[in-house]
Amino acid sequence: MPTPEDEEIVAALKVSGWQKLRLNRDARAVMQMGGMKLDFSALAKGHAVDRVSDRLMAMGATSHLVEIGGELKEEASSRTPSPGGPRSSG
Repeated sequence: MPTPEDEEIVAALKVSGWQKLRLNRDARAVMQMGGMKLDFSALAKGHAVDRVSDRLMAMGATSHLVEIGGELKEEASSRTPSPGGPRSSG
């Protein structure tokens, strides 16, 4: 991917940043101003992976691998760790 030009960086900074968000507490919504785009899919997938893993543990499945949309979480009950050990990408 090519490095952006200075003008492109300045333009992106004008429409980005948390300061551009407006909260609507009544509607429980976040509005973005100025063309900024928000993508919470990684948060949602990571949260879902954690919840599924927690549920599996609660059901006694102490060794498992959960994958949702590229987000991974591994739990292993073995005393011998797997190569790389327990990991989570989320």
